[in-house]
Amino acid sequence: MPSEFPMNDPQNIWQKQRTEGFKMSAAQLRLKAQKRQKGVRSQVLRDAIIGLVLSVFFAWNLIKVNHVWWGVGHPLSLWSTRMGLGLLSLWGLALLFLLYKWVWPARLAPDAPLNTTLQWYRSQLEKGRDFERRVWLVLIPCFVGMALVIVPALISSLGNPREFMLNSLPFFVLLAIWLPIFLYLRKRRRGRRQKEIEQLLAFERETPCL
Repeated sequence: MPSEFPMNDPQNIWQKQRTEGFKMSAAQLRLKAQKRQKGVRSQVLRDAIIGLVLSVFFAWNLIKVNHVWWGVGHPLSLWSTRMGLGLLSLWGLALLFLLYKWVWPARLAPDAPLNTTLQWYRSQLEKGRDFERRVWLVLIPCFVGMALVIVPALISSLGNPREFMLNSLPFFVLLAIWLPIFLYLRKRRRGRRQKEIEQLLAFERETPCL
């Protein structure tokens, strides 16, 4: 492929960069960008469907909740449970908006020139990196809602150690498994995206013809 282009062609310059991992032609870069566009859109749609299903599920439980929810009869327990379920239902709906605003990729034309493709690809990497940084803002309402629902059950079982263990152990086991995996994957994704961003920026600086 390199012998088919003059030495000052952007495609040859791209291939001769010292930046690791981005030695590719314009066509290869377009293909990579288009694959990312499709992949991110599929992921956003999948997460949006999950958020909608969760919202409906929590709203249904909010309608059905009564004084015997979790076996707790105190009015404050009912209030806490209703608040938690309502918050979780709203969180599921808000997730759709946040995913569209922060993650949904802009359209990339199939015949976009190299500089446009390069800038689009870098902007999408930056968007994904920024979402990873703000992901705790997305998850905090979910954690608060779960606490409002779960805490009354834990309080009601404090006098019965066996019941307390049965109520609390599954939640804390799942949390202990999920949290380190989530943090590890989040750190790895951020590092990978940041490395690609730096490589693209270096390529743009070293290629004045773009």
